[in-house]
Amino acid sequence: MRNIILITLISAITFLSCNKKIEPPKEESYFPVESLYKDVTFHEFILDIQKQVSNIQDIQTFRNYIGDGQLSEYETSNIHRIFGYTDKDLFWKDQTLQNNRLLDLNKNYDLKNITESQKRKAVEKAFVTLNLFSQPSTTDTNQMLVADICERIRLNCLASVLAEATIMHMACASMDITVVLGLLCHGAAFTYQITTSNNCNLEAIRCKDSITQ
Repeated sequence: MRNIILITLISAITFLSCNKKIEPPKEESYFPVESLYKDVTFHEFILDIQKQVSNIQDIQTFRNYIGDGQLSEYETSNIHRIFGYTDKDLFWKDQTLQNNRLLDLNKNYDLKNITESQKRKAVEKAFVTLNLFSQPSTTDTNQMLVADICERIRLNCLASVLAEATIMHMACASMDITVVLGLLCHGAAFTYQITTSNNCNLEAIRCKDSITQ
């Protein structure tokens, strides 16, 4: 009798399972990547990158901190000083805020799966929207001062460097499991931007020297 009841229950459960409507998995929807360049969060993300880079006071110590791919307890407690902070808690609060911006952008635009070309286009259009790296309005080099010509070269170089660095920061979306791990990823982009931006400034100096000779 027990066996009959058990078989009946199993048959009933099987019948109900087979007849239960299976919902198809919901497709994730994202904002069109074409609108990324005008997203306020994206603007804040870019401007904060610039702010953090300009505040880094000791690039060599920063390289030493992130060079082994981890932060020791001492480094975690003192890295805020490299970024010009006196308040450690405020530094990590700001890092969390920037980290959350990137996570929100990835959630809304699927940054992990858009192409580098699409990212670059969005970054460059955002620069225009934010009026970053504004240059002399004239295109006639005969009417431009030497300083203006060389400044145009410098700004074009800096814009290219920031664009590349921003794309590197966006790639960290797949690694930002924690704020500390995220900072290690972003650190590579900060180091690239500072080093290469210095080359832009040197190029401007060489430009002035060559024109004035």
